[in-house]
Amino acid sequence: MKRQLVVYLVSLAAFLGPFPQTIYTPILPEVRAAFATSSFLINLTILIFTFFLAASIATLCGIKTRAPVTRFLKLLFSSISSMSHKRSGR
Repeated sequence: MKRQLVVYLVSLAAFLGPFPQTIYTPILPEVRAAFATSSFLINLTILIFTFFLAASIATLCGIKTRAPVTRFLKLLFSSISSMSHKRSGR
């Protein structure tokens, strides 16, 4: 039963993962103006987020040492977010 629950939760996460992209796609021009950056950097941020989302799901699917991997991914994502925030000058 526990294994089946994990499969259901991972499937749900994989199903819901792309929805944020469709939610904030219409607001991309306003985000670009608010952060005074290029569309390329905003799309790069979306790409990085999607990659780490997929990597996090992959850790739940079979890597036995998922805690260090998840910590590393969180640290890397936080670092990239912090650098983006500093670059925007806010």
